[in-house]
Order: sequence, then C-alpha cells, then structure tokens
Amino acid sequence: MNFGGLRRTRRQPRLALKLAVLIVGVSLMGVTASFLLGTIVHRGQLVDAARQSAERLSLTVRAALEDAMIRNDRALMSNIIDEMGEYGVVSRAWLLDGAGEVYLSTDPEDEGPFRPVASQRRTSSTSADASPGSALQAVLTDHDTLLSTHTLKNAPECQVCHGTDPTVLGHLVLELPMNDLRGQLAASLRPMAVATVTALLLLVGLLIAGVRRLVVRPVEALGDVTARLATGDLDHEIALTSSDEFKELAGAFDQMRRNLKVTMAEKDRRNEELGELNRLAIAAAESSSPHEIARLGLDVLANHLGVEASAAYLAHGHRYRLAASTGLSDAQRPLLERAARASTALEQVLRKGVVIRRGGAFPGCEGVAPCVPGGLQVDERLPLERYPLVEALGGRLTGVYICLPLISRDVIVGVLELVGPGATMASPERVDFLNLLAHEIGVAIHNLSLLSRSREIATLEERDRIARELHDRLAQALAYLKLRASVAEEAAREGRIADVARSLNEIKGVADAACGETREAIFHLRASTRENGQGLVPILRAFAGDCARRYGLDVAVEASDGWEGKALSPDIETQLLLAVQEAVFNACRHARAERVVVSLECPADALRVRVTDDGSGFDLTSTNPKDGYGLRIMRERVEGVGGRMEIRSEAGRGTQVEFALPG
Repeated sequence: MNFGGLRRTRRQPRLALKLAVLIVGVSLMGVTASFLLGTIVHRGQLVDAARQSAERLSLTVRAALEDAMIRNDRALMSNIIDEMGEYGVVSRAWLLDGAGEVYLSTDPEDEGPFRPVASQRRTSSTSADASPGSALQAVLTDHDTLLSTHTLKNAPECQVCHGTDPTVLGHLVLELPMNDLRGQLAASLRPMAVATVTALLLLVGLLIAGVRRLVVRPVEALGDVTARLATGDLDHEIALTSSDEFKELAGAFDQMRRNLKVTMAEKDRRNEELGELNRLAIAAAESSSPHEIARLGLDVLANHLGVEASAAYLAHGHRYRLAASTGLSDAQRPLLERAARASTALEQVLRKGVVIRRGGAFPGCEGVAPCVPGGLQVDERLPLERYPLVEALGGRLTGVYICLPLISRDVIVGVLELVGPGATMASPERVDFLNLLAHEIGVAIHNLSLLSRSREIATLEERDRIARELHDRLAQALAYLKLRASVAEEAAREGRIADVARSLNEIKGVADAACGETREAIFHLRASTRENGQGLVPILRAFAGDCARRYGLDVAVEASDGWEGKALSPDIETQLLLAVQEAVFNACRHARAERVVVSLECPADALRVRVTDDGSGFDLTSTNPKDGYGLRIMRERVEGVGGRMEIRSEAGRGTQVEFALPG
C-alpha cells in the first residue's frame, strides 16, 4: 500500500470536500446572521407591543385621574395610584407637577424632584408615534421594565384652577413590569431556531447536491479527460451534457484532443516516411547497381504509398533506358519499353526537369509544373501526349499519373513514373514524400555513378603510374641493352673478341638489374592490392614481413591506440598505403637503410604517419626533394586526398618522411 500517496491525499483534499466546507461555512454564516436579525426584529416587536399597552394604560389611568384632578381631590388621586401598585398593574407610578416634583407616588418615600434611579436609565427609545416633548413617551429600561410618561397639558376645564399661563400641568409616569419579555422571546425563538437549523440543513444539502452536479462532476469528468490525455489516450471523445461554461471548456478540450490526434498521426506518418527513406538510403549505399537502387525505390512506392504501377528510367545523356518497374505483368513490360521509346512526357521531364501530374485534384496545381490547367480527369481518354506507364496499363487513367525527374545536385539522373489511387496520391503530404523519395533515389544513383567514375579515374591513374614506371625503368634498360647488343655485334663482325666479351658482360649486368627492378615493381603492385577491409595497420605489418623476407630489411610498424581499428575511406587508405610503401622502397633502394620505422599517430585533429630510416640521408639544402620521381609520386598521392608531406633529412643521419591528413 502506498502510504505516501495516502498522506498526500490527506494533505490535499479533493475539490468536492473543499466546496462542501466552503458551502457549510458560508451557509452557517448566512443563517446565523439571519437568525440574529430575526431575533432583534422579534424582540423589537415585543417591545412595541408592550409600549402600546403602556400607552393605552396611561390613557386609561389619565381618564380615571381626570375627574379627581378637576375637583382637586388629592385623596382620590392617591387612591387610584395606590391601587395600581397594589394590584400589580404597574411596578410603580408617579404623578408629577409642572415643575417635575413628585406630587403622588406608589412609594410614599418618593418626594422632591423626580429622579429615576440607575435601573430606570434609558437603553433605547422605542416610541413609535411621538418624539420627546409629545404627549406620550415610553422608554425600555435595562431592568426589563417599560417607563411610560404621559404629559398632562392645561385643558380648558383645568384653567379654572390653574389659569391659562402654564401649558403643561404635570406628568403621569408609569413603570410597567416586563418580566415575561425574556420568556416570550425564548418561547418564540425555539421554533425559530428549529426552523433555522432545518433551513440550514436543507440549504447545505441542496447546495452540495447542486454544486456536485453542476461543478464537481464536470470538473471530475474534465480531470479524467486530462488524465487520459496525459497517458496518450486520444480516442475517447470529450462531451458534457451541461450547457454552461464547462461544456465550452469540454468542447475546447475535445478540439485539443482532435488536434493532438491529428498531430500524432502526422508525426507517426512522418516518422514512418523517414524510416522508409533511411532504410532506402542504407540499402542504396550497399547496392552496386543503379538498377538495384531504382528497384528498391519502386518497392518503397508500392509498399508505402500503395501505387498501382511504377517505372524508373536512367538517363544516358539526352536519352533514357528502363531500369526497373513494378505492378506490370510480363506481357505489359514490352508495351512499356516500346511506349517509352517515343514518349513525349519522358523527354519533357528529362529535358526540362518539370513534373507532370494528371488526374485527381492536386493541391494548388494540376498538369505540368508550374501550373498548367486542363489535366486529365478520372477515366478520361488520354490526349496525344504519350505516357508510357498509362499506355502499358491499357491506355485509360483510373487514378493519378505522376512523372517526375530524379535529380541530384541539379543533375537529372533519371525519370520516375507512377500511377496510383487519387485519394492518397494527391494529398500534399504524399506529394512531399514522393519528392523526397525521388530526390533520395536520384542522390543514390548519382553517388553510385560518381563512385564508379572515381574508380575508373583511379584505375587510369594507376595505369599511368605503371606506364611511367615501365618507361623510366624497364624501357630504358631495354634500350640500353639494344645499344650494347649492337656494339657487341659490330665488335664480333670485326673480330674484336675482348670488346664483345665486355659488351656481353655489361648486357648481363643491365639485364640482371632490369629483372630485379621488374620483380620489385611486381612486389610493389602486389603489396598495394591487398584485400580491402583489413585496415591500414594489418596491411603495413604484412608488408613489413614481406620486406624482411625479400630484402632483409627490418621494418617496424608502431601504431598508437587510436589507430587500432581506425576506419578510413578506401581512397585515403589506398593512397596512404602506396605513399608509405614508396617511402620504404626509397629507403631500401637509395639510402641503403638497414632499419625502417613506420609510426602511426592519431592526435585530436589529424592523422600522422612517419617513415624513419637509418640510411645515408641527403642534404636538403643542396637537393630539391621535389625533383625525385618517387618523392613527387608520394607528394601527389597524399595531396590528392587532402593531406601534406614533409621531409626531414641530413647527410649520414637518415631520413624522415611525414604524411599528415586531417582527422
């Protein structure tokens, strides 16, 4: 079990839990605020009801006191006040005069100016229909009592005793008990609290269900979609049933999925095409015939593009010759060859390098490139312009016909002709691949042609070298032998026996030297034509053994670690081998050396080969090393492959020849 993953899950709650906590918190705050506001409003309603009762009671008491006040009957007024306190109608009552002095009170000890005790200070003004100075005013105290004040104004019937000057004769103050206010409020708040809690639970439940359906589920669905996309699953369609922004987001994800699917398919197609081209390049590099390269290219067309038939022609000057074909029967191939001999399409492609397209709807162009309108339609009879492959297939075009040149380095090396289904061949991607394939085939054929040409040149150069060797050595020896034979013949005719013997002795010496040089030249040729693929170091070591057996010359080959298994191009390896052999032969023939060391070094930026002998050497200041025939041949060989040659020698101290080539 993955406890680390479990801990991460606990530390990172899911979206549903986060939204649930948020909903509960917000709902609880809202319901609590609503409950407090309702409580305040309900308490105010209860206080208003009590105030209205106090005002009605004040009016009732005033009416009861009015007759006693008109008759100025203090005993009756005192009676009324005392009875209200006695029967618990009010907690206390006061009758004040115009100056605010206590005139009568339920408490006999209240005398003098009316001073409400601390328990009677106002906490809130709750008068609904009067302002200070009006006839009625009720104030709620902090001891849950209601203090009602009723102003007694100077009525006409009161003016008999009090005259007309004072407008206020006094005040009637009643303190009503509010002991049951808390009880009423608590009794009314219980059902309100139950209703509030019920509403809270319903609200939270509805909100959670709604958010789960409208938010959490779409987000989870999109999360599943992104997880599938992350794993590379691009086949599952992304769709939501909602009609809000989530549906638009799902549509955007689905469009992204489709685009990714198209992009991945395009990438896979391009990788497959590159793989086909790479395999073709490898196979073409191993091929020894342009016909085989053409056949390999046509196989790619048949296997990858699904062409119906194809043909490749090799260019020979301004003419062409069929190299390979696919999709044709044995009876159709002769028809193709006959039609190709007089094809205007092939001649046009070979001469101008244009691309002919017929049939189908090509992107941006149909006909001869650049765009020429009026291309053939499917199943339309061909015009006078002859297309060999179409004629070989019966003369009717049932798909797409393309004829394009095989070009390498601006050189047309052949023509490619094919017929395929229009549904695939006319797409821009297939046309691009076809152009790349044609270029790859053209490059491979051209490279093979250049390689063949370079081999021919190398053969001609070697023949020229052998001819110079024969001319400079054997031909001169034979000419000298002919001359000495004529001298000997003349001496014999004249009877000069001593001269004849001397001439014959010279002829024998020259003949022996010529035989030795001929055997040396044959050995040189045999040493330079060993099997390819052995590597330069093994060939030089074998050559050193031959020199020891033939000439008694001690040749040591010392190669650094970098040379073991070093792969050189065949041309560089051959020319370097011949140059080293020439240097060794020179040490043996001219310097009379007994030991030669061939050292091969491989620094970071170059390849160096040194041939050092212990022979007689020569003075570089008095002799131009470029004048010798052998030295000139060595220099030409090395410089021909991009290298250079340097000679170090002193008379009596041997010679060192260094060959350096770029790494």
